[in-house]
Amino acid sequence: MKIKRRKKIGTALLTATTSSILITACDIVNPSVSGNLMPQPSFELCIEVEPENAAVLVESQPVADGTCTEVYYTLIQVQATAEGYQDYEETIQVTESTTHSINMIPVDGEEDSGQE
Repeated sequence: MKIKRRKKIGTALLTATTSSILITACDIVNPSVSGNLMPQPSFELCIEVEPENAAVLVESQPVADGTCTEVYYTLIQVQATAEGYQDYEETIQVTESTTHSINMIPVDGEEDSGQE
């Protein structure tokens, strides 16, 4: 007895494999991508820092004192460094456009120098 096999039609397995690879690649490149195609809400985050010569980074991007930057995430990493001051690092939650003030703390002994 001879068994008749049905002829294969289409490339469903290949299409499913390609889609899986594409979805996985998107997750690696941008893990915040979801099935929602609506753009993420953006907020304006303004930074004011004392001393004014401090170097400020918002999400690892430099930001000048008194300027604003557009952010898309709710938890934002803010860092500031200045000579003679302790380094500043904080994760802040941003749910609306806001101004964040940073008052850096002088390193011990630095605040009294020059006053003698």
